[in-house]
Amino acid sequence: MRRLIPSVLIRLLPVTLVLLSGCKSPLGQSELPLEPPLFWPISSENTLSSSWLEDSIHVAATDGGTHIPLPGGARARLDSTLQVILERTGTAGYSAAVMDAEGAVWSGSCGALVGCPGWTDEGDTLGGTLEDLPLPHAASTGKFLTAILVMKAIEGGAFALDDPVVRWYPQVETEICIRHLLNHSSGIPSFDMLPDYQALQVANPDELIEMSLAAGRVFAPGTYWSYSNTGYLMLGRILEATSGRDYANLLQEQILDVVPMPHTRLLSPTNQEQAVATGYHGGVTLEEHEIWSNPWAAGPVATCPSDLVACMRALLEGKLLQSATMDQMLQNMHLQALAPKVYYGFGCYIIQSPLGDLIGHAGGICGQRSALFVHRQSGRVLSVMTNDDISPPEPAIFMLLAAMIE
Repeated sequence: MRRLIPSVLIRLLPVTLVLLSGCKSPLGQSELPLEPPLFWPISSENTLSSSWLEDSIHVAATDGGTHIPLPGGARARLDSTLQVILERTGTAGYSAAVMDAEGAVWSGSCGALVGCPGWTDEGDTLGGTLEDLPLPHAASTGKFLTAILVMKAIEGGAFALDDPVVRWYPQVETEICIRHLLNHSSGIPSFDMLPDYQALQVANPDELIEMSLAAGRVFAPGTYWSYSNTGYLMLGRILEATSGRDYANLLQEQILDVVPMPHTRLLSPTNQEQAVATGYHGGVTLEEHEIWSNPWAAGPVATCPSDLVACMRALLEGKLLQSATMDQMLQNMHLQALAPKVYYGFGCYIIQSPLGDLIGHAGGICGQRSALFVHRQSGRVLSVMTNDDISPPEPAIFMLLAAMIE
């Protein structure tokens, strides 16, 4: 069984960008960048204080229904770029969607994901029904959704960022707070990194949480940054405990129905095989794969790029969170990667690149990859999804963004 793959694949982004450009890497095999440590020390030098509103992300209000399409020239460039991405990565299928600051849209799909829901050239939303249309797995990009639910609960007074997690999990250290779970600085190991996880099939969140807590912390809370899927399982359970509602109901009522996101569904052991598109590795069908429902609140949904774009846009328009709450998501962000620099906040991170800052999240699970970002300087929102795990999704975001800038 392949383990759940966090978005740390972005560490290899510079090399992947070279490969996608069609050029040979100037680096020999022995000269590839060394992978950074799994644990980044938290210090003032490794911390970025940012803001959603800094440098002003200006977007026009949309009604969530029919959108105007991007101009024909831009659509043609994006269509061509998506095909190039498919060919150069050797992936089985790709789907993507874009919305500019004025609300004009484009979406496209190719390879094994042809027919993935999206916007037509007239701006309408199309697609099959939830029952008959398998979709890509969003994997850790779904942490963005869980983080929104957590921040909404904070807005409502259910708990605070500095509330100790011991309130819900008596066996953890009193120093671990909600913020530590949100920004991966709790010291609680990620369940998919534990040897016992490899032997599991279907596992419920409580089983995975208990397994992680029994393994013991790997560092004191707030001293290091290290990606932990377990922290988001715990956040899902805390949301349920404080609201008296199932995570599925919270997600549906507070996000999916508000945006709306008509093609997004929460994965479960009973629907995962029908809900998720066939997974590949380098175009070869995977005979065995991760149990796609295991990540739960750490990667809860199968969806399509146009739904993810609509969610980010609704957040930017203030339909999901207050602006002050959104700002909290990007305060005191911790270093995640060096080239380019990446800083993680609450369920989202910033990539600082020559094309500008990208804010969002990416993720991967066996046979699936996804990414969702907003370009801070232009307000453009972009999402890509592939049902092939051979390469990370972030470089495709950069290529589509570059095609829009032309």
